[in-house]
Amino acid sequence: MTFPVVLALSLRFMADQNIPVTATYGDTTVGGLSGLSFDEATGTLYAISDDKGDVNPSRFYTFSVDLGEGRLALAPTGVSLLKRADGSTYPLKTIDAEGIAFAGPGHVYVSSEGYLGGEPPLPPAIFSYDTAGTLLGSLEIPALLATGRRNRALEALTLAPGGQTLFAGMEGTLTGDGDEADFTHGADVRIVRYDMSGAAPRPAAQFAYHVEPVFKPADLPEAEADATGVSDLLALNDHELIAIERGGVAFGADGYRTHVALFHLDLTGASDVSGLPTLAGAAYKPAQKTELLDLNDVMPVLSAGFQTIDNIEGITFGPTLANGHRTLLLISDDNFSDTQRTQVLAFELIP
Repeated sequence: MTFPVVLALSLRFMADQNIPVTATYGDTTVGGLSGLSFDEATGTLYAISDDKGDVNPSRFYTFSVDLGEGRLALAPTGVSLLKRADGSTYPLKTIDAEGIAFAGPGHVYVSSEGYLGGEPPLPPAIFSYDTAGTLLGSLEIPALLATGRRNRALEALTLAPGGQTLFAGMEGTLTGDGDEADFTHGADVRIVRYDMSGAAPRPAAQFAYHVEPVFKPADLPEAEADATGVSDLLALNDHELIAIERGGVAFGADGYRTHVALFHLDLTGASDVSGLPTLAGAAYKPAQKTELLDLNDVMPVLSAGFQTIDNIEGITFGPTLANGHRTLLLISDDNFSDTQRTQVLAFELIP
């Protein structure tokens, strides 16, 4: 099924894969996959796990990707435990890895939400590792990002083609920037653009991106809103990106339903808000945005028995097809819950 979008392309659904919460590799549980990045030169897919040490040490995986018409198979090929400067793995709840960006042979960047609910609170961070998980360094983080909400901090990470621009996105609204999105209104989250062209990466600008109000299902009138946020970004160039907006509703004793949509955003003409200590009441121009796809529309063509949208948290380009078209891969974080799964969706990008 082909889903037209406003831009000069269409997204055509190709295949899905559903990995059970019981999957293992290299003495680890393959779960919590929260960010993706693809190395087309080797056909290697990188996936970060947001495990804070509750199941296994913080880590990322590599996968091979077998993608064809009606066929999608990710198979793990490696796992790398993230290391601190002394070579040890991270203690429990001292890192919350959420985003990953492949930066060239032997090199990845990883974003961490930190642990703002801890004592003392651990601020958001972006680390540089080699592909064995050895720490190479860290990037400067604007101080204001430490005022993010618990479990709503530095979620998204993407490196633009050419490697000169890195984008890092907050999932939710900073405490000083206003209320989080609910059923009645959206909210603005911050995206940081890094200049990677110099001797050391540096934060060059911040932009406001407006997320939609929480989607309220018509069949759940008593549902309670869980704020919409940005769960990942994919850079198309140094000013255009695709954003995953993910929100949800809670209902009943322990029911939960996720709503996910993809948006195109353009930073051209958007205000640099890095000098604004608060967005509340300030005058600025947010990023331009256009909806690409509501994933609810994809549910009817998913595999039988799996026609729901799980907790989608990662996006990347996938393999280029024989016809020259790029592909798009999405992945969900199963939260190591036996009521969820790692859901992978593949689309063809048709110009």
